[in-house]
Amino acid sequence: FYDLSDNRTISESVDSLMEKEPEYRQNAILDEQCQIKKLLRNDNDFENSVATQFFNAITSNYDPHTMFFTLDMKESFEAELSTTTYSFGIILDESSSGDIYIATLLPGSPAWVSNELNEGDIIKKIQPQGEEAIEITCMGVAEMDALLNSAEISKMDITVKKTNGLVKTVMLIKAEIQTDKNRITSYILNGEKKIGYIYLPAFYSGFENQTMGCANDIAKEIIKLKKENTQGLILDVRDNGGGSVNEALNLAGIFINIGPLAIAKYINTKPTTLKDMNRGTIYNGPLVLMVNNFSASASELLSAILQDYNRAIIVGGTTFGKGSAQVILPLDANITMDNYATYFDENSSSFVKITVGKIYRLDGSTYQNCGVSPDIDLPNFIEFYSYSEAKLPAALKSDSISKQIKYTPLPALPIKSLFDKSQQRISNNTNFQDIKELNEQAISLIINQKLIPLEPTAFAEIMSLQMDIITELESAGKSETNLFIVENNEYFKLVIEIDNYQKEINSYVIQNIAEDIYIEEAYQIINDYINLINK
Repeated sequence: FYDLSDNRTISESVDSLMEKEPEYRQNAILDEQCQIKKLLRNDNDFENSVATQFFNAITSNYDPHTMFFTLDMKESFEAELSTTTYSFGIILDESSSGDIYIATLLPGSPAWVSNELNEGDIIKKIQPQGEEAIEITCMGVAEMDALLNSAEISKMDITVKKTNGLVKTVMLIKAEIQTDKNRITSYILNGEKKIGYIYLPAFYSGFENQTMGCANDIAKEIIKLKKENTQGLILDVRDNGGGSVNEALNLAGIFINIGPLAIAKYINTKPTTLKDMNRGTIYNGPLVLMVNNFSASASELLSAILQDYNRAIIVGGTTFGKGSAQVILPLDANITMDNYATYFDENSSSFVKITVGKIYRLDGSTYQNCGVSPDIDLPNFIEFYSYSEAKLPAALKSDSISKQIKYTPLPALPIKSLFDKSQQRISNNTNFQDIKELNEQAISLIINQKLIPLEPTAFAEIMSLQMDIITELESAGKSETNLFIVENNEYFKLVIEIDNYQKEINSYVIQNIAEDIYIEEAYQIINDYINLINK
């Protein structure tokens, strides 16, 4: 109700709110009616919605990561873990008047190459070819986006209203396009030393084509960085929720010579050793791995392996705590534990993502429910919002396994010396100290706030204080560094010379890297490490 971007005083805003209360109440009623219409518009939609909620109510009792998937949900999930997707290439947004319009056209996509659609076009009608037009009157952005990405619509006529008032209908056919969200690009932090930096947003896989996963892409970027004579590498998996376990193993193999990496235990089977079967490494120089409490699953597997082998300095916060493995299977009574890995039915329309095993470290311990502890702690950016596997209902408990694994870790890293130097910098860094203080305020004002006043003025005051803390936190996490300049590798410099879209994104990414105080500290840690090696 309270617009925190409004420059008016709280009392003035509350007075305005009360004046418009009848209008807001009517809008809320209309929104609810739209939601009901959407459910009742089609019997199948209503039935599928109820069935999905019912099935997930059952699966959620087993563990937090077992869930029911329709075909659309399965394809959306797999698209999140891939660099390509079948799409029309339209990104939507909603105007203040409630119109859904085209916010962005993805370069090279069917919508882009049609030469008939533009940013700002208002969506008026969607009609899958050979079918009746779909009622979109009450749709929001999320629902229309789900509709356009639905596996059931591969060809459609889309009617838009142009900014000049002209109404136009355009035929589009879905095509495979590159997505930017998982695309990997390496950067160079050029200061006291030249350090490579790579951010990995997800452990994506080519699925059918296993050579097109993230491990292969990172290997290519490392080769580019080597040509730039970089002296160390920072690999960032903060906020990386995981993905393909095989890709995590393949990625670890880039940094570790042949040998065991972890242990997997599946139901009714003996523990299995997960190995790196490829002799040699692609990169054996100084390595820092950045993590936080949103680094989960495959990110934690990589962290644990590199930590067990003393191969990388793990920097950041304790990870999420998901040490389980899932597979997506058709809902079919013919599937058993003996044939699930090879079972395939192209006509399946209902699936379940089900937990089939747990992952253990080489010493038999697990990061399930407890996470991987970093070698060097950095203040948690959002400590007040402590989110982890342990807090999820029905989360699997932490345990250990007895299996003798022979492996040879590298010599111990100088963690104590690096930790002390880092903590000294943090104690003198006003941004990190502000983050600690703001988190303490947030815990008091947001987490421990048990009574919420319903009187508008009092409620607005509390919301204003909470938003002030969040705004100050965002500001504290950003401070442009003077320790290094963020540069592109030579290959990507050529790409952005001919691609304005990539050039625009690149400028945004470089600015974010240069202003990230956590990356700055990771840069100083790896510099300290290289200096110790040189001594």
